[in-house]
Amino acid sequence: MNFEDMPHADATALLATIWLKALNQEISALAEKKGVLPGAMDDVMERARSHFVLSANGDLRGKDGITPHGWLAFVLPRAAPHLYGIDAEADPKYSQPQPTAPRVSARERLDQANGAPGVRF
Repeated sequence: MNFEDMPHADATALLATIWLKALNQEISALAEKKGVLPGAMDDVMERARSHFVLSANGDLRGKDGITPHGWLAFVLPRAAPHLYGIDAEADPKYSQPQPTAPRVSARERLDQANGAPGVRF
């Protein structure tokens, strides 16, 4: 039976099976090479399932066009460094920048603009 001749439900199920097999093979192999902790593999696979689709030529591509290699090497370590055993607080490469000034509420800005007593600029 040709793929085009299959009922829609069967074709969709077949594509889902192909996608899942490609995803499991490629992501798990790359994740191990990129240093993902063995206990974090389920989390990585769940994140990958929500991020990757099967392209027309059969490659996995992220919804943003990124490859699995790029996702595991650059995106995921910054988004979830704990999956790699990285302490984000200790490693400045992964820590988030701290704000340089305290946040000011809308009410405080209004008080400053109106020159309310006791409000410093």
